[in-house]
Amino acid sequence: MVPPPSDPTNQMLRSIRRMMRAVRVRSRRLRCETGLTVPQLLCLRALADREHPPTLAELARDVELSPATVTGLADRLERDGLVRRERSQTDRRKIRLAGGARAVAARRRGPADGGPWC
Repeated sequence: MVPPPSDPTNQMLRSIRRMMRAVRVRSRRLRCETGLTVPQLLCLRALADREHPPTLAELARDVELSPATVTGLADRLERDGLVRRERSQTDRRKIRLAGGARAVAARRRGPADGGPWC
């Protein structure tokens, strides 16, 4: 038997589905406006908010993603010239992630609330 539309569980599932769709649409819009994914933007914002460049593990904690995911994001951001990896001066085993001028520009250009759709 199919639950009626007024069933609380059915209503909750439909609400979750609508939220997931809204997130997907907004994510596509951000990608179109900025050329960056939501996780990439989160990482750039977290870098900008820190006084000193973080390790990848510290950045992963800041943006609440796994270290493996942040490593992949850092690879792509570095490839695109938005960040660079630097060896720690105090502990040469540690690699820190620093944003450059292009990262600041990318962070400034988006996201624009209410901007045009791509």
